[in-house]
Amino acid sequence: TRYTVECPLVLAGITAGLSEEELRQLVEIARPAGLAFQIQNDVKEFVRGVAVGSSDDLVEGKKTLLLRVAYDRLPGSDRDRLQALLQQEERTPGEIHEAQSLVLQSCAVAEQQFLMETLFEQAALAARSPVLPTDIRAGLHELLLTLRRLIHTS
Repeated sequence: TRYTVECPLVLAGITAGLSEEELRQLVEIARPAGLAFQIQNDVKEFVRGVAVGSSDDLVEGKKTLLLRVAYDRLPGSDRDRLQALLQQEERTPGEIHEAQSLVLQSCAVAEQQFLMETLFEQAALAARSPVLPTDIRAGLHELLLTLRRLIHTS
């Protein structure tokens, strides 16, 4: 999340000459917004993968927050099976489907979608801070709206 949202936003703030306090407020906005963006990206990749019967993240063995939440939510034997599937160097299409089924069974997708919305609300609240000048607050509001729109339409 740092390289997609936090660092660019803070660098823009530094370039604009913001104070330390204002830069800290930008971080308070950027961290939840960046995490929300990453969560939604992982969820979209997973859902798209279920629709086509594969998943780039599962094929590549990426350890995403979605998979971690699914692992934590599954009962013992299902958790062990998901872990075994994810630890393999390569997975067959059948094993990818099995991992997808376990993730769906865990309800981690819905949990992550809820978390994403909560994080965006947190970022929007932080963007209304009087620490920031009015014009910057307005720009951040537009940035957050655009980021949410990108997430929901891509």
